[in-house]
Amino acid sequence: MFTALFVMLGLSIVVSNLAGGSDLTFSKTIYYLFHPASQGIGRDIVWQIRVPRIILGLLVGAGLASCGVVFQGILRNPLAEPYTLGVSGGAALGVALGVILAVSGIYLPFLAFGGGALSIFLVYGIASKNVSPTPR
Repeated sequence: MFTALFVMLGLSIVVSNLAGGSDLTFSKTIYYLFHPASQGIGRDIVWQIRVPRIILGLLVGAGLASCGVVFQGILRNPLAEPYTLGVSGGAALGVALGVILAVSGIYLPFLAFGGGALSIFLVYGIASKNVSPTPR
C-alpha cells in the first residue's frame, strides 16, 4: 500500500514539474533539473517556480495530514473532520464578520483561525460535559 502511495507521489512530482505555461519539454526540464548551474530562462522556471511549488505542496499536504491526525486523536473519533464539527463554518463566520466590519485583508486569516478555534472549543466543551437524562 505504501509503495503505491510513494509511486503516486513520485508521479505527481514529475507531472507537476512538467506542468506550466512555458514550452519546456520533458528533456529540457530534466536537463535543467540536474544542471542547476546552467543559464537560461528554463533554469529559472524550473528552480525558482516549479521546484518551490512542489516543495510547498508537499509541506502543505504533510501539514494538513498531521493536523487531521491530531484533530482525530484529540477527539478520539476517526470520523472527525472540520465540516462535521463546524470548524470550517466557524472559520467562514470569522472571515465573513471581518469582511462586514471592513477589516484589512491581512487580518482575515487570524479571524478565520479565531472563528475555527472558538467553534471547536464550543463543540469540545459541550461534548465533554457528562450529561445524562434525569429520571422523571
